[in-house]
Amino acid sequence: MPKKKKTPDGPDALYRMWEVADILCVTPKTCYRWSDEGRLKVVRLGRHVRVPASEVTRILREGIKKETPKCS
Repeated sequence: MPKKKKTPDGPDALYRMWEVADILCVTPKTCYRWSDEGRLKVVRLGRHVRVPASEVTRILREGIKKETPKCS
């Protein structure tokens, strides 16, 4: 019988990027881009990137910050 994946819970939980993407209904690539732009706070554990549950809650509550228009 396959093991059931344990979902992180609690304020100190860390989500994988694909889990955050699934929760926010976006692609993992979008989450990585938001992280690179500083709009999504992440924790780096060696090569691994995790998102704190508090950050996921913040984004669900407030939304992701829109990009400021670039001067042309």
